[in-house]
Amino acid sequence: MRETNEKESVALSKIYLSDEVSYLYHSLFKSSIPDALKTKYIRAHEFIIPSGTVEQVKAIKKIIKFNLDVEAVELAFRKKDLQHPLLQKIKILIYLMECDSKYYHLFINERASFLEAIFALLYHSFYTSYKLIKGKILKWRYNLV
Repeated sequence: MRETNEKESVALSKIYLSDEVSYLYHSLFKSSIPDALKTKYIRAHEFIIPSGTVEQVKAIKKIIKFNLDVEAVELAFRKKDLQHPLLQKIKILIYLMECDSKYYHLFINERASFLEAIFALLYHSFYTSYKLIKGKILKWRYNLV
């Protein structure tokens, strides 16, 4: 009977991880996650288990449940706690993507334009400030730890 409970627990864990990575990917990249990447993410959790407190794990579940802005909350967490499980999970996802050439275009810009680069830096400076403020507000409003 114990073996059955363990199998059910593993199955539920994989379902949760599947939902989790789908939400993280969609929130960060505004598209559906490819099945191969989803499988790699779930498999990675067999080897790397992000550690955190019960409150931190609940915070990740709240972020998904309430469809919060992952990028904003991640920035707010990063300012306080570099070991937060949300940051660890995002790192796992990004590392898996960086290892695959299909995602090269998401990380590298090969266009050469000095003026465009200056505008992009200015835009992203303001955008990052906005996301940080939004993340702090979301942390406070939803009591995320």
